[in-house]
Amino acid sequence: TPYADITFEKEFSDVVVYSLTSTDADSGLNGDVEYNIVSGNSAGYFTIPSGSSDVVTAGRVCTVSSPEDVVLGIEVVDKANGTLASCVARCNMTGISFGWNQLMTQACEAGCGLAQSSSSISGCASQCLSDAECVKGCERFGGYHLSSTVTLTLTIVDLNKFNPEFTQPLYSSFITEDTPIGSVVLSDVMATDADFCTAGLAYSFEGSQTSGDYAIDATTGDITLVSKPTSDSQ
Repeated sequence: TPYADITFEKEFSDVVVYSLTSTDADSGLNGDVEYNIVSGNSAGYFTIPSGSSDVVTAGRVCTVSSPEDVVLGIEVVDKANGTLASCVARCNMTGISFGWNQLMTQACEAGCGLAQSSSSISGCASQCLSDAECVKGCERFGGYHLSSTVTLTLTIVDLNKFNPEFTQPLYSSFITEDTPIGSVVLSDVMATDADFCTAGLAYSFEGSQTSGDYAIDATTGDITLVSKPTSDSQ
């Protein structure tokens, strides 16, 4: 079943945004699980700490197009002994040493159709007719990891708390009637935004204050002369 939740932008790492749960009917290591993010995390916003079931922030989480959906692929995997590939390989290897753990011994014995004795395990390689037989043994005794995947959609919402503020209450500049058109007449207009996530600020003349004699750069705030000034220009 896909999961979904809403989270606001986050400023710090290790903030829990979602707690995962799962069940496994097996016992022991076969029923003990761990979680991994396997897809959808290209921005690196989130992580799951080792041994944890919590999806947490890996650092600052910001969105420039609120709301933004991040669809994570989540894998839950048990801690059974080894992987299917390693189980098959170990069943087929020659010179099998004594002292294997019981789980792997049972898997190979079942796959090769051998008796329950250590002495016969050493002949597994010659008696195992194909990988398929060893696979059956590994599957029967769970000698490899089993897993499931699910999607978790986290909708990131912009956390916009503060108004932009100019760095000073008043800006002024003086020009003469022979100032060339295209000259930057005011370049120290600057504002800041206390929000930790911002796509940047945009500068413009306020409604009634718009003047045909000047233009303002929306990104830098620089004000440029666009027509020949007169003594009546302000």
